[in-house]
Amino acid sequence: MDRIIDKPIRYGHLAEAIAEFPYQAKEDGSCEMLEDNRCKVYDNRPLLCDVGRIAEETKMPVSREKWFEMNYKACKSLQLEMI
Repeated sequence: MDRIIDKPIRYGHLAEAIAEFPYQAKEDGSCEMLEDNRCKVYDNRPLLCDVGRIAEETKMPVSREKWFEMNYKACKSLQLEMI
């Protein structure tokens, strides 16, 4: 299945992935594609939502494990801000 954003990105091009993000946030801050805590477009999600793919396709100056840890912490922080 084709992805919405199907081109490799490099560390400096994350801004482009953000600018091309096709979905809006709901009033509670969650993505409009999130329903019953599940992504309705998971198999075709934008690159920005695919933390593993970003880790594989970018030249991030950190290890894959550190990248996942950083994303987990950022996600938790954003969730706390929404409360």
